[in-house]
Amino acid sequence: MEVPSSEEPMINDEIVLKFDKNDENILINMNSFLINKRFDDDDEMIHYMIYALFGVSIFEDTLLKNSYYIPAERSIFTKDKTIISKRIQNKIAFSKNQEDFALSLFNLKGDEKGQFYDLACSFEKELSGGHIVLEKDGLFNNVKYLDFNENIKVSPKLLSTSLNEMAAIILYLKYILKEDDLLIIEEPEAHLHPKNQRILVKYLAEAINKGLNVLITTHSDYVIHQFNNLIRLGNLTSDEIFKLNYDENNVLNFKDVSIYHFKEQSKYSFVPEKIEVNNTGFTEDNFSKITEELYEESIDIINF
Repeated sequence: MEVPSSEEPMINDEIVLKFDKNDENILINMNSFLINKRFDDDDEMIHYMIYALFGVSIFEDTLLKNSYYIPAERSIFTKDKTIISKRIQNKIAFSKNQEDFALSLFNLKGDEKGQFYDLACSFEKELSGGHIVLEKDGLFNNVKYLDFNENIKVSPKLLSTSLNEMAAIILYLKYILKEDDLLIIEEPEAHLHPKNQRILVKYLAEAINKGLNVLITTHSDYVIHQFNNLIRLGNLTSDEIFKLNYDENNVLNFKDVSIYHFKEQSKYSFVPEKIEVNNTGFTEDNFSKITEELYEESIDIINF
């Protein structure tokens, strides 16, 4: 992605973005007074910063697309149908992004299949062997899980956390998203077993190849490695890809992938560093460094 140059900072709520014509990086300055007033902790502030950065109009190729944001805390919106009424009664507080997300889920029309419906059905079947369904109950939808083996419907409250976390992503793919839309997912790996993280990435890649734009924030080494492998598949023949239990829909063109590592420059100041991507994938030293430290510590403990 090309970042437009500007001598003037862009203001977006509590965030100041400064661009340097001679530098590809973006300096993100946070107003600490406003941050301390609005956020309870640094983690919440950082999550807000990441979304706000990608939400402002700094990437020309996403300006005209419909954008949809799925927050890290998403399972509550599929488990509790009373959450909207609680918000109306001011019993709980939502951010604007959470409010938009909740309303988009509760206003879904389950009889109108979206462009990625079949892909979502394949995804949920491989993930759990079941099916996320919508049932109309008064003004809002009830989300249920249909177990194919037992032929019974199960309330989300009785499901595993991983299935509840995936429900929103599956529903968006089934009923909302269409070609050329932008889907932003915060921490898609949340509560997922490593095997299911790999499955998720495989279907995100297929959606990308069918025209969906996807932007994620992640702290998962498994997600990073799986994206790398899908890029490397591009060096193989169709037969070789098939022998590895993939198909050509899962292959990612490295030219369609951009990776940024947010590095802390000082407190409340972060610089997104672009990572080079080629046909062999990309190198992300942050996670591998931690893995090496853990390994070395294990050796030290064993040798005592």
